[in-house]
This record gives sequence, structure tokens and C-alpha cells, in this order.
Amino acid sequence: MLATEPEPFLRAAGLLLLWRRGFVEPVKPPMSPRHIAAQQLLALALQEGHFDASTWQTWWDALPVMTDGAAVLEYLRAQDFLTEDSGLLFIGPRAEKEFGRRYFMDLLSSFTADLELRVIAGRREIGSVSPLALSGHRPDKEKLLLLAGHAWRVEAVDWDRHEVLVSEQPTKGKVRWPSRPIPESFELVRAERDVLLGADPDVELSARAVLRLAMLREDLAGTVSSDGPVLLSGDQGAVLWTWAGLRANETLLAALGPVGEVSADNTAVHLPLGVGVAAIRSANVDTALPIVSPQAVEGLKFSAALPIDLATATLAERFVDPRGAADVAGSKIVVGREPS
Repeated sequence: MLATEPEPFLRAAGLLLLWRRGFVEPVKPPMSPRHIAAQQLLALALQEGHFDASTWQTWWDALPVMTDGAAVLEYLRAQDFLTEDSGLLFIGPRAEKEFGRRYFMDLLSSFTADLELRVIAGRREIGSVSPLALSGHRPDKEKLLLLAGHAWRVEAVDWDRHEVLVSEQPTKGKVRWPSRPIPESFELVRAERDVLLGADPDVELSARAVLRLAMLREDLAGTVSSDGPVLLSGDQGAVLWTWAGLRANETLLAALGPVGEVSADNTAVHLPLGVGVAAIRSANVDTALPIVSPQAVEGLKFSAALPIDLATATLAERFVDPRGAADVAGSKIVVGREPS
């Protein structure tokens, strides 16, 4: 592996540490595929010409993909995606309008790339972010992104062009570590933390890599502890260094509720003054769902064929990490203060 910047270097070190431990990421199907249930019902009507409204379940033999099939079917009928005649369901006018182009070609493919948005400052492209990084954004409320080692204020989001327009905020949201708000797994980020705490990947390192590793450990020593997450307070707020991944951190923020200006990345949660250990420990992470913008839901294929609450829940449940958030909230929290 060739890493030329600190962040990808640490990520590579964490990845190699997991590899030497024999860790293999589990293969898990995406949670709550309600949009695929809608696609399957519409595709069945297209394939067969019609299907029986009372026996539709027999086509899938209780497959998990159709767990919420009844609620989805009810919406498809109510919104004229499917029309009924003598107990039979046919493709309706709304389905033809939404998916009928090119002989329903869009309806015949259920795969789509994960939505990412480019971050633009003036004419410069800073990077890209997951829709999860924009949770809670409103035009009348300040939202900060932590990207490329700086804090950026979200000025506007163009969901059609998949762009986020930002301006740099040099005096806000002090950032000690550049972290891209693209979700990394709990296991990978924790392996990066282990590296900072002294675990060495059992591979041959170049002389420069050995020096870089020592520099990273010294620079980020105040953000890691073998005892648990590190909460550093400052004049403008606090930073909880969780090293738990973006999904776990956003789940924790959702569990904390509306506590003021907050932001998260893969390594840390930035909190306002007044949110301390007690609030973190009492956060109910088991049922918390990250906030998802309604516009982000439009990036979910076939979301038009779902009621907005089901579509939003479908996307939020794919971002949630209650296990990682519970690990943070239930651990001993080491309290300190940001260096001046």
C-alpha cells in the first residue's frame, strides 16, 4: 500500500491490522428493502399483466424482502401505481408516469450506486460526503462539515446536481484531524484507534512509514485512551473522540436529541457547551435513527413508490449503528480539555 497523506496512511494501517487479525467484514443484506418490495410488486404486474390482490404473497413465499409488502401495496393502490379491476391489480397511470420511460427500463433494474454529494467551495472541489453528513441541515440553521482538515459552513445543497456549496469557517469547529464524512465501519475506525494506541500492523513498513506512524501517535495522543472515548471541552463546545465510525456517531447524535449545533465524522462528535457525560450515558441509542433530509430520500431508487415516512425510515435504517453507538455511550468516558 502506498499512502501519501496522514489520513489514508492511518486507514491503511488499521486495515492491515484487521487483515492480520483475520477479520473479514460480514456480508449483510441492506436493511428494510421496502423500495425493492415496491419494485417487485410493480414488476410483477408488468410481467404477468395483472396479479390477484388476495394472493400476491404466494409469489415470494414469505421472503424477508416483502416483510412490509402489505403496507407498500396499500400505498401503491391508493396512489394509482396499481389499479384494481375485479380483484386483479394492473399497472396504473402513476407507475407509467414515474417509470414508464423506455418501456419501464428503470423498473427492471433494482441496483443503483450509493448517493454521494460533491462539496464545492467557490470553484474548488473539496471532496464528497454521504447524505448522512447533512442530517439536520436547514437553510435557516447553521450546519458545519468537517472535511479536509477544516470546518465548512453549508451554504446550500443542490440535490439535483448532487452538490453541497460551502464556505470555510476558520474560527469555528476546531479540527485536529482531517476526516472524510463517508461512512467507515466501526471495526475499521476502532482498528485505527488501536494503531494510535500502539498496535503495529504485522507487515513491513518503510522507514518513512515508521516515522509517520510515530508522528501520528504523538499528534493524536490526546484523542485516544485505552479506557474509552475521550471528551475534550473547549471554549466553544466539546469534542467526543469516539473512534466509532460515522454511522455510530450520527446514531448517538440522534439519540441525544436537539441539543444545539452538532456535527460528526468517523472519529468524533462535536457537541455544544453543556452536553456532558451524563447526557451521553442517558442517550437511548437502541431506537434512535439518524435524521435524513427529505431530498436525500429522492436518491433512493423507487422512493416515489413509497410513502415518505417509509422511504425516510428505509434510508435512515441503512445509516444506523446502534451497536457502535451503545459501545460509546456505555463505555467509561475520559474527560479532558482541548489544548489552547
